[in-house]
Amino acid sequence: MTHKSLFGALAAALLFFPSTAMAFPDDAAELRQIIATQFGGNANAYVKEEASDFRRMACRNRADLVQQLLDDGLTVSDIPFRTLEPFYKCAFDENEWDALELIIDPGTLAVIEQEAGSLSLPLQDPVYRNDYKATRLLLENGAHTIDNRRWTRGVLTKDGHRLNIAGFAVRKNLDEVLRALEDAGYGEIVADARQPGFWDIVFNVGTGGEIGGGFGGLLGGVADIAAGAALGGSTSDFLIASAGSAVLDSGSGGGAALSQISDSELQRKLARYLATVEMPRGAEPQSIDTANSENMPAIPKTDVLGELERLADLRDRGVLTKEEFEAIKATIIEGS
Repeated sequence: MTHKSLFGALAAALLFFPSTAMAFPDDAAELRQIIATQFGGNANAYVKEEASDFRRMACRNRADLVQQLLDDGLTVSDIPFRTLEPFYKCAFDENEWDALELIIDPGTLAVIEQEAGSLSLPLQDPVYRNDYKATRLLLENGAHTIDNRRWTRGVLTKDGHRLNIAGFAVRKNLDEVLRALEDAGYGEIVADARQPGFWDIVFNVGTGGEIGGGFGGLLGGVADIAAGAALGGSTSDFLIASAGSAVLDSGSGGGAALSQISDSELQRKLARYLATVEMPRGAEPQSIDTANSENMPAIPKTDVLGELERLADLRDRGVLTKEEFEAIKATIIEGS
C-alpha cells in the first residue's frame, strides 16, 4: 500500500470513529449522565480525565456542576494539586467565588498563597475591590496576606499580616473588608487597627524605623530584639524597655492615643503581630519600669548552645547581618 493510500485509509477511519473528546456539560443532569455512563460513576476519574472542563467550572462559576461532582462522590482531597491550582486561579482571575466556595481547602490555599508572587496574592484583589464575600471566604480558609514585600516576610506573624489588611482597610475606608474581617473572627485585630498609631508602632518595631519622625530610631530592628534575648530577658521585655515609655504616650501625629494601652498589654499585642517577638509561655511580662539589662537573669549555661543556634537561624534567614550575628554571639559567649 502506498503512503497516499495509507493516509486515505487513516482519514476514513478517523471519520468512522469520531474523537472521544466531550463537550462541556450543559447542566448537572448531563454531567451526571456522563459520569455514570463513561466513568463508572467515579467523579474523581472524570475530574482527572477532564481537568480542563473542571477548570472551566471555576472560570464560569458553575457551582451547579461542582455540586453535582460532590453529589457523585467527588473526594476533594484526592484531586492532585496540579488540577486544583488552575481551578483556584481561574476563580481568582474571574472574580467568581460560588464554585470555589464548594471545594475550597485551607491546605491548598496556603500553598497557593505561599507560592504567589507579589501581584497574584489571592486576597489582594478582593481587598482592593472592597469585596466582602471573597475577602471573608479567603480569610475563613486561612489566607492572610496582601503584601509580600521584603520587610513583611519573616517579620510579621499571620495575625500581623491580618493587621496589615485591617490597617489598610481603615486608612482607605474599606468598610466591607473590615466587616469581612470581623465576621471571619478577627474583630480584635480590627479594633487594634482602628487604634490610632498602633500600626505605626508595629511597623517601626519590625523595621527598626522611626515613629512619626519624632523619636529617632525606635529600635535597631530585629537585631536589637535578638540581642535583648541574648542578654537574658524575654524578647518582649527588651523590646518595650528599648522603645522607652514615650511609645505609650504618643501615637502617629503626636497624639496620645496609645496612652490607654498598658505596658504588658502592648507587649502581648506586639508579640501577637511580630514574628521576632515571643512571649514566654505562662509568664507575665515585666513592666517597663523594671525591664532592663541590669535585673534580667543571665542565660543558663545549658541554654547557650540553643541560643547560638537560634541566632544562626536568624542570620541564615537574613534577619541578622554577619556583623550583627558575630557581635551578639560574642556577648552570649562572654556572658556564659
